[in-house]
Amino acid sequence: MDTATKREPGELFGPRFALFADVLAVGLATAAASLPLITAPAAMSTACAVLDRRVRQDAPTTAAGYLRALRQRLRPGDLPAGA
Repeated sequence: MDTATKREPGELFGPRFALFADVLAVGLATAAASLPLITAPAAMSTACAVLDRRVRQDAPTTAAGYLRALRQRLRPGDLPAGA
């Protein structure tokens, strides 16, 4: 059986469901960060970067990681793009 579909002992859901849960969580965080419309481009690019890192590097998706990446993308030059 492929390791991408194998469950660890005691795990209720497989790795594919974990990715689905991460996509939902990042979607909610992106929607919340996009409420002030000026931050929408930064929130969308942050979501793409966080999910890309999750898939390519199998890095865990955390709220702290999302906020850290969002803070890096909220540069003064990017804010007029949202306006």
